[in-house]
Amino acid sequence: MHFCTSCEAGTPHRDPVPEQGTAICTRCGTENKIPSVPLFVITGGSGCGKSTVSLGLLRKLNPYFIVDADFLFPNMECFGSWDSFYNFATIVSLTLARNLRPIVLVGGASLGQIERAKTAAYFSAVHFLVISCDQSAQTARLKGRYPHVVTKPPTPETIGNALNQARFISEEARSRPN
Repeated sequence: MHFCTSCEAGTPHRDPVPEQGTAICTRCGTENKIPSVPLFVITGGSGCGKSTVSLGLLRKLNPYFIVDADFLFPNMECFGSWDSFYNFATIVSLTLARNLRPIVLVGGASLGQIERAKTAAYFSAVHFLVISCDQSAQTARLKGRYPHVVTKPPTPETIGNALNQARFISEEARSRPN
């Protein structure tokens, strides 16, 4: 998947053409087969309900692989940036796409972070579902996680960051058609 089947050039030498299910080697021109499945992204701020929605999907018989970004790597700091982290998340998702099942990626990414990920271009399409709720419900959910899910109670700063994240993602989604 990462190398041309003819000249063995690596991924940087391939241009994805998802609608054809191929990646064309820029070195030799060979069309290499790639998984042609869509990526569905469930996103929103912390405490908005992404996990609840994804758990609902898991309870149903479905054709998807669900990837929860929270479980991919426990320490985001090693990536240096959220863009790098979500690029990694799309790499994991693309690897699972080899099974030719649509992927549902769940995480607090902005739409732009997923679109900037180099491997996002290898999916046949990328669709977003932005989950949001009012700030009081989001704050109550964040506070309700302690001590059951998180080891320390949320601070006003972490709650403010989550509210800002939710606002940014929702505004970004509203600024786009469809």
